[in-house]
Amino acid sequence: MNFLTLARREIRVLSRDPATVVDPAVRLVFKHQGGYATLERAEEAQEEPRFRPYDGHVHGVLYRVTRADFEKLSKREGGYLVQELQVRTYDGAAHTALAFVSNPLFKLPQEVCPTEAYLAKVRDGAADNYLDPGYQAFLSGITTVPSAGLGSEYFNTPSKYMGYSFLVVVGLITLAFFFQH
Repeated sequence: MNFLTLARREIRVLSRDPATVVDPAVRLVFKHQGGYATLERAEEAQEEPRFRPYDGHVHGVLYRVTRADFEKLSKREGGYLVQELQVRTYDGAAHTALAFVSNPLFKLPQEVCPTEAYLAKVRDGAADNYLDPGYQAFLSGITTVPSAGLGSEYFNTPSKYMGYSFLVVVGLITLAFFFQH
């Protein structure tokens, strides 16, 4: 959501508009590996969200970029899938948007508090894009944790265990190779 982050990634923004996700069942949660944000539908959740927005809608920014820049951005967003969402800009126009949503392999089983550094970027993005002041207040009320020294609950995703499994398989193959010779 942060315009400066996009600029640093050399993404040229053609236009930007504050918007809300139309479906009230979609909510913002901090369940992506490392404590990053993602969107999830209420019926997918195992528990109530830790942070409930004041108006029941997820607010964000509808950025218009070139296809090439979107592809460049997609390559940088590790562990996310692209999903279509219906959004409505603050001026009332309806759009189909592409949003980055956690790949299930990178999704934490439970919501965590975001890091100070990450949420500062989200808050700055909300302010820079003139999101509703009530939503900005909601973001300001979210509890954060220091960016260093995150516990295992921030990394216990299926991708972590797949990585360990891969290392075990490689180790077994290596052992088998040496025992055959």
